Amino acid sequence: MTRTSLSCLALAFACALTTTTTAADPHGPTLERLLARLDHQGASAALAEAAKAGDRVAVPLARLAIHRGDPRLALRLLEAAANEPRSEEARELRAIALGLLHATLGASEHVTADGALRLQLQHGGDVALVPWVHETVIAARRVTAEVLGFTWTSPTYVVLVRDQQTLAEATGLPYESARTTGTLAIAKWGRVTMLSPRATESGFGWRDTVVHELAHLALTAVTADHAPLWLQEGVAKDMELRWRPREPFDEHPDPEDIVREAFEKREYIPLDKLGPSVAMLPTAHAAEVAFAAATSFVRYLRRELGGEGFPAYLRALGEGAREDALAKVSGKTFATWHAQWAASLGRTSGTRASIAPRGGEAIETARRMRLARLLVQRGHGAAAVRELEQAGKAAGKSLTQDGGWLTLHALAQERRGDDAALDRLLFESAPVTDPRGAFYRMRGTRERARGDDDAARVDRGKAVAREPLGPESVCEPGRTGAEAALCEAARARTAPNVD
Repeated sequence: MTRTSLSCLALAFACALTTTTTAADPHGPTLERLLARLDHQGASAALAEAAKAGDRVAVPLARLAIHRGDPRLALRLLEAAANEPRSEEARELRAIALGLLHATLGASEHVTADGALRLQLQHGGDVALVPWVHETVIAARRVTAEVLGFTWTSPTYVVLVRDQQTLAEATGLPYESARTTGTLAIAKWGRVTMLSPRATESGFGWRDTVVHELAHLALTAVTADHAPLWLQEGVAKDMELRWRPREPFDEHPDPEDIVREAFEKREYIPLDKLGPSVAMLPTAHAAEVAFAAATSFVRYLRRELGGEGFPAYLRALGEGAREDALAKVSGKTFATWHAQWAASLGRTSGTRASIAPRGGEAIETARRMRLARLLVQRGHGAAAVRELEQAGKAAGKSLTQDGGWLTLHALAQERRGDDAALDRLLFESAPVTDPRGAFYRMRGTRERARGDDDAARVDRGKAVAREPLGPESVCEPGRTGAEAALCEAARARTAPNVD
């Protein structure tokens, strides 16, 4: 059913609703199950039958309208249902509808020719991201089908917003929770709502984030929204790395190291006590521990249950089993599995190592890094190299393994014109934290010069995945088409405002 036909049905229903009363809400569980499974057509049909039977359906129809990205229709329906005895749900839906309307008012909308993606952009300059969002969604749809057994039959709905305030309003997450835990995206209401990469100074791993959130939607669909929070987060964190080749620094620090340290410091929150959302935990560190624990536990469970056991567990959840789903498929309760996993972690000899310098050393390092950045921006590569080498000597080997330092050093050598030194940094160094997008752009440039076009293409894609709106990451001579458009958008973002 199209959005237009839904609107016509909704308005017809609303006219009849003010005079029709029922004591129960028999269609509620059915609607929630259909929406969880992203079956909008089935939800429309179920509500049409409910309306014919005389049930009140304005509020459920408003929920469906929000899932289908039509906040104006949702608000009209809620106004028509103002006298219904479902005021708490109606208030929640009204707030969400207003937030979504704010996020999409004046937004540009892009529906891909293959019907896989429906994308709304709050900032017009993000239009250059459309091809990469589409490519990422295609990869996510493939991997969720392979691993979770969910086949997408409708467009994947993604909204990119300017800031965390809008992210909170459009999803219902409290703004303070979004700020405290550094939330970048939320999968709820049948869509992924995510900060634009332009919202942060150096971008973020936004393509992994898209896959992570779509894994949430797919798992919700497979389990009919019966997946506990730890399962949701563990599967999503595991899936976000499955759509692409792994990098050596993908999981630094290792999730199990984080959990072991949390156990030792008595900072661990049991997986079944996390609350309604990781985004609502009290600190960013608590969220980090929760993600690490969920990831480690899900991997342990998948390994121990075997190739057929884990999918059977998901199916059991989807068929209505909840607390006893693990026991049903394995003969062991969650508590037993949790205890076995915790015992398997062992103990760590100390806290996980930090690559960050401390105290006065940190101040000196930061000063030299800032100076080196200014020198690079002004084209003084040799002077920037001297500052970075001094910073590396002061901080020790740990700093030279930092992805940010390594990227800046490579940029300085590129400005200096020392290809041999640049190649050593790009191809022989072993960073333990994720380099910036510029690192991959430079590596792609050098690979293309060597005639390795396939490797260059992969590395250019990595640059876009990390910092799509940074000129140093996406701009170089010879780019055309979508890559040239992205470079233009990146330069426009960083151009000085002369108004």
